[in-house]
Amino acid sequence: MAMKTQYSVQVVTLIDILGFESIVNKTKPITIQKYYKTLRRIGGFEDGRNTTEQKFLNFSDTCVRTTPLVQSDGTGNVFGILWHELMDIVHLQSHMILEHNVFLRGAVTLGNVFNNGQELFGPAVIKAHKLESEVAIFPRVIVDPVVWKIYRELPHLRNEIHDYKTDREYVEKLLAKGDDGIWFVDYITAMESEFDNQSEFSAFLDAHKRMIVTRSESDSGGVITP
Repeated sequence: MAMKTQYSVQVVTLIDILGFESIVNKTKPITIQKYYKTLRRIGGFEDGRNTTEQKFLNFSDTCVRTTPLVQSDGTGNVFGILWHELMDIVHLQSHMILEHNVFLRGAVTLGNVFNNGQELFGPAVIKAHKLESEVAIFPRVIVDPVVWKIYRELPHLRNEIHDYKTDREYVEKLLAKGDDGIWFVDYITAMESEFDNQSEFSAFLDAHKRMIVTRSESDSGGVITP
């Protein structure tokens, strides 16, 4: 059955691969494909695990994932959309560092979207792009303040067995607040419990440090830029 051309409320995560122009100029196309493969794999798109009608699209350095609050059959996604979205971002950022030495920047928002797997547009997509390009600034994935306004009132964003307070406690373990008051995904802290042992986490921290030092030394003023 054809998908109706109408908006639905969805969580939108827009990710930008930093330093993409330099990567394209210096590497083979197969390397770029590996980046996309990693991004799809973390979300379950490569092995068929994804059953929530999420969709993933990429164009050049921009990747967008959308997750509907309610599926086409009217079933609500009650597994805890926000927590899972943020945890996937934790792994996206970490695996892109470990596997490809690449930093990401992006934004998570919520709003009206149309996405049929080939065509993607809507106010929430535009909002996510503005947040990524104008607010995130650093290699971080930020959370739109509007998400917090809606989160308390919208049970679809929470795990069905959690009340708001309990679910938010889990969510905030994956986040930190910047000096600008913007919440962002704190993948370094969150990843400590994701590794099987401390030595693996230490290796991740070492890789992360090397990337920062390398980029600091290559940029004037020691500022980390793509």
